[in-house]
Amino acid sequence: MARPAYQITRPDFLTAKRYLERKIGSASPDLGSLRRCIEPEQLQEWCDLNLTRKEWEQTKTTLRQARKRSREYREGGAPKHVDLTPWAHKVITELAKHEGFDNLSDFIEDRFRDEWADLPIEK
Repeated sequence: MARPAYQITRPDFLTAKRYLERKIGSASPDLGSLRRCIEPEQLQEWCDLNLTRKEWEQTKTTLRQARKRSREYREGGAPKHVDLTPWAHKVITELAKHEGFDNLSDFIEDRFRDEWADLPIEK
């Protein structure tokens, strides 16, 4: 049985529309018809008529990434980014590998769990 075609959902609508407006730019004659889409079904129809297979794939990738960021935020906040010197990165990466961790976050959480629990801060 063939997999059903991708359908733009209400939660994806604004992300998809903004992405497509930026992607096709103001030079395209299709921009006006895109901007008139006010429902997911209208945007779906516009995409079916105007996007190539590659553009559809790029749009779906953008929507998946947006969903992932949204989910991460709901589940405890977006990932944080820190700056490390090259040496600090090498040290922590090697320690994590040596102890069998696949990523630095898991290593840091495991290694410092007890120390963090003992801190006199509100958690």
